Amino acid sequence: MENETGHVAGVSGRIKRQRGRRERYARRAGWGLAVVAILALLGYALVSRPLSAPDWLRARIEERIAQAVPGLRVDFGDLRLRIDAGGSARIGASDVVFRSDSAGEIGSLGNLEIGLDPWPLLHGDVRLGAVHLSGALLTLRRGLDGRIGFALDDLFAPSGPSPDLPAALAAFDGALGDARLAQLRRIDAEAVTLRYEDALTDRIWIADGGRISVERNGDDLTLTSLVSLLGDGDGVATVAATIERRIGEAGASFGFNLSNLPAQDIASQTPALAFLGGLRAPISGALRGSLRADSTLGALSATLQIGKGVLQPNGAATPIPFDSARTYLSFDPANGQLKFDEISVQSGVVRGLADGTATLDPGGAMTGQLRISRIEADPGDLFEAPLKLAGAEIDWRLTLDPFRFELGRLRSTDPDLPLRLSGAVSAEPGGWQLSVDGTLDHLRLDQLLQLWPDRPADKPRDWVAKNVKAGRLEHGIFALRIAPDTPPHLFIDARLKEVALTYARTLPALTGADAQLTIDGTRLAVALERGIATPPEGGALQGAGTRYVIPDMKAKPATGELTLHASGPLTAALSYIDSPGMAFMSKAGKPVDLGQGQAEVTGFITHPLVPKPPREDITVNVQGVVRGFDSTNVIPGRRLTSEQLAIDVTDERLVISGKAAFDGVPFDGNWTQPLAPGSPSRVDGQVMLSDASARALGLALAPGTISGQGPATLGIDLVRGQAPRYALGSDLAGIGLSIPQIGWRLGAAQTGRLEVTGTLGQPVTVERLALSGAGLDAAGTVTLSRAGQFERLDLPRLRVGNWLSSSARIDARGQGSAPAIALSGGTLDLRSAAFGGGGSGSGSSASGPVSVTFDRLQVSDEIFLDGFNGSFRPVSGGLAGSFEARVGGTAAIKGALEPRNGGNAIRITSRDAGDVLAGAGIFRSVKDGTFDLTLIPVSGRAGEYDGTLQINEARLQNAPGIAGLLDAISVVGLIDELNGAGLYFTEVEARFRLTPRQVILQRSSAVGPSMGISMDGYYDLANRRMDMQGVLSPIYVLNAIGRLFARKGEGLIGFNFNLRGAVGSPDVSVNPLSAFTPGMFRDIFRRPPPDLRQ
Repeated sequence: MENETGHVAGVSGRIKRQRGRRERYARRAGWGLAVVAILALLGYALVSRPLSAPDWLRARIEERIAQAVPGLRVDFGDLRLRIDAGGSARIGASDVVFRSDSAGEIGSLGNLEIGLDPWPLLHGDVRLGAVHLSGALLTLRRGLDGRIGFALDDLFAPSGPSPDLPAALAAFDGALGDARLAQLRRIDAEAVTLRYEDALTDRIWIADGGRISVERNGDDLTLTSLVSLLGDGDGVATVAATIERRIGEAGASFGFNLSNLPAQDIASQTPALAFLGGLRAPISGALRGSLRADSTLGALSATLQIGKGVLQPNGAATPIPFDSARTYLSFDPANGQLKFDEISVQSGVVRGLADGTATLDPGGAMTGQLRISRIEADPGDLFEAPLKLAGAEIDWRLTLDPFRFELGRLRSTDPDLPLRLSGAVSAEPGGWQLSVDGTLDHLRLDQLLQLWPDRPADKPRDWVAKNVKAGRLEHGIFALRIAPDTPPHLFIDARLKEVALTYARTLPALTGADAQLTIDGTRLAVALERGIATPPEGGALQGAGTRYVIPDMKAKPATGELTLHASGPLTAALSYIDSPGMAFMSKAGKPVDLGQGQAEVTGFITHPLVPKPPREDITVNVQGVVRGFDSTNVIPGRRLTSEQLAIDVTDERLVISGKAAFDGVPFDGNWTQPLAPGSPSRVDGQVMLSDASARALGLALAPGTISGQGPATLGIDLVRGQAPRYALGSDLAGIGLSIPQIGWRLGAAQTGRLEVTGTLGQPVTVERLALSGAGLDAAGTVTLSRAGQFERLDLPRLRVGNWLSSSARIDARGQGSAPAIALSGGTLDLRSAAFGGGGSGSGSSASGPVSVTFDRLQVSDEIFLDGFNGSFRPVSGGLAGSFEARVGGTAAIKGALEPRNGGNAIRITSRDAGDVLAGAGIFRSVKDGTFDLTLIPVSGRAGEYDGTLQINEARLQNAPGIAGLLDAISVVGLIDELNGAGLYFTEVEARFRLTPRQVILQRSSAVGPSMGISMDGYYDLANRRMDMQGVLSPIYVLNAIGRLFARKGEGLIGFNFNLRGAVGSPDVSVNPLSAFTPGMFRDIFRRPPPDLRQ
């Protein structure tokens, strides 16, 4: 079939010109022919061969037709009469042309033959027996109201419109009731051209070469026809029709046998078959039905065989091919109900069998239910295997203009595939538009992949196929949206049960996993509820809470985002991040069995979805905790333990931090491992420093050196192939330190600074030790034995307050013995020293021996010793020992040291008293003599000593004070002797108090043959000034008898004197009256001697 333009082009030019007013003369021509027949019968002559009617008879017939039908003229090419062997009369006309006054030729018949009963005809009674015609054109028309009638409008113009089918049938019945047609049994037509005009679809169909027969049997009429339709296809469409009715009844029953009729042509003729309108395919089959009295369609049943074709409701929709289809259906127009006894589809895409019902809506839509008994989809390589469904129930609605199929519900009755679907598909101006929503109660994963079309560009399916193995799907929902000029959008949300899941080909698979899979367009997400990952080492990791997202699966390359939640052994966690592609631990040169413990980690890892992604393209940010941590691998040879540590992994580093115990030492810090290949790691933190912790760290010092505890910072650099290097620092808050050998102590309430650096090998080394606080400033190294025991402390720099600046060495002397200390170089200032003080032990258990070599030992502001070299040992209360030195840098002395009054008592001897006194800056006028000085610390007075001095066999020369005194008493001989060889004294002794500022001379005496002298008073060491008083007794060898009544050094006769002022030129005053005063009364001329107790 075809539209009007196409069909008209397929008929002869003569038919094309018959337009307008031609059709209305067709009926008039029929009445004219009847008149011609009657006239011919009247002029019939019984002859044995056809006789042609004379011209006058044809003219008379044409005239009678013109009178009967004004405006219509009928021309005959030939008019014949013959009697056949049976005696029937037949009138034939050929080349019959119908003309209109206004439209010219309006129709024609190639041949017309009418059979008459001859005997009634002889009596003037015309009775037709049969009619045969050929070359006729018959036009049917369906109006906008859906009724079918003959297109004869112009023929009935004077009295009204052309009759519809019921009117035509009524007129036909009336004609058959005429006695003259009582014997009419058959009408045959050949070479009929049937023109069908459909106002509802605005289309025209033309059937050519048709045969039509009408047979009468009593009151029953049967019309049979066979027509071939002109169309555009290669095949020929034929329609064989049978119509049965009773004369006088308006209705009729019909049957059509179709062959290769286009589906759209069939769909356009009845709402019951309108659903075929979207097909582009030939249909063969049979229709059985009835026409009601108003010429509308009654009940209909059909068997349709649909040939190979496509579903394509409009030109923009992509054709959906199929091989064949079949349906058995019935239609009841009373309730608009369609019943499908069978729907069968066969194609390379799908094969199925269904039955069901549908209801036609007043608007032309169709709503129905189908029951699918079986369906099998096998669209080439679209599925891994044919999709088979044992049964389903469907609720649907079909709208034809525009085409839209709505799936209200599809419920699978197949227990192996519990599928639920709803949605719609429509043919839009731009192409197909699809919207499908579905649910799946459960499904094996292999079934899911079979159902999921396998297209090369389907990234979500490709990911699931490669990364999800075994297991099943539960409670799945999905949606698919396809629209013209828009990429398809797929949504899936399903629970995966007992699957083997791999986020990336380089990561260990999760087994026994339960997860939620969500696909939204190009975004894929997997949320893990349960699952175990088993890396190459360390055991299993629980992955509940882990989430994996691919934001855009069509990106090139796509990126995977892993939000990690995992728990399990620490070794397994580190083995996981050491997977190929990341290899954090391997590249850092660290083993995955870094330590024991249980890890719980969360974090974020992104990576490109390409084979062997470059390390720099992988982003890692993972945090977690490790409980029960125990490791000897973080710091080789050292044990690190903790109840709980934090772990932090980024692109650049791995950090483990928290409170721990480092070889039993409390530690709060972190271990940082940069992830660049070959990078060293580092430990930073705070330890509680005490004697026990120092020993645990291998930093053993002399027993008693450390007391209390306090925080210290600890840093350890870990370089592959090298011993760990450490740095320990503390402000010493809460820590007590003591070096009893030098009298130094830092209390726990004080602060200072301790810095220790070295290596943590076997043994530990202390390459640098720096200590400051409480006046101490020292730096040096510590040597430990292979067993980690203290051997030696070398302090090239040692400063204690303002009294000691030297270098020191402290050596261990074995277990149970205090170490020995050696001080060398530098200076010692006894004015404020606590050297050796503070000890309270006894014997060697309190402190070890001390050997010293000082460049200078400062005794007072003016007195110092150079080249001091001594050895001391610990005794009860302090140190004891001996030493040698040079007073003032010149006078050689020897000394001894012993503890006394909480300090150190000193005895100094020399063979040249003059040099000693001159070197001490006290008297430069004394020559020769032996020297014996004892200094005893004054209890409670730092830097003060009570001293005794004994000098024998010395001479006094050029003493300005003594010279002035002798001059005052006019002893000329003694003055000469003083200025010459010097005054000889056999014995000099003194008792005094030595302080940092002065010498307080309690009493002193010097006796010799020439003179005796006693003296007491004060000597200012800083200003070198004196304030002395005494008694000078000349010619002491004779005058010594006075000793019975006076002090030592005073004779019977003596002069009281005073020396005040500078030592080099003192002011001298003498009381001459004192010479006449007995010694016992001489004190009335002088002040009392100094009382050292005050």
